[in-house]
Amino acid sequence: MDLKQGINAIRKGGDEAATNFIAPVELTALFISSLLKRPSAFIINISSGLAFMQMPATAIYNETKAALHTYTLVLRKQLEGTVRI
Repeated sequence: MDLKQGINAIRKGGDEAATNFIAPVELTALFISSLLKRPSAFIINISSGLAFMQMPATAIYNETKAALHTYTLVLRKQLEGTVRI
């Protein structure tokens, strides 16, 4: 992704953001009430080392993986004692 392209570059990254971050967040929200009723439920999110290391060619990918990592940490804290993250 060439961020010098401005808004066009960001718009091209929209699908990547939807796939890597928004989809896991929405899926978790859709199933959370069901998971909370199960004694041994798990949620597993897959992030990437690029969440912690910037690679200029994959800007949106890095950002979505960092966001997913942070979301997963918050989810783990909020669901402590119920669903395992």
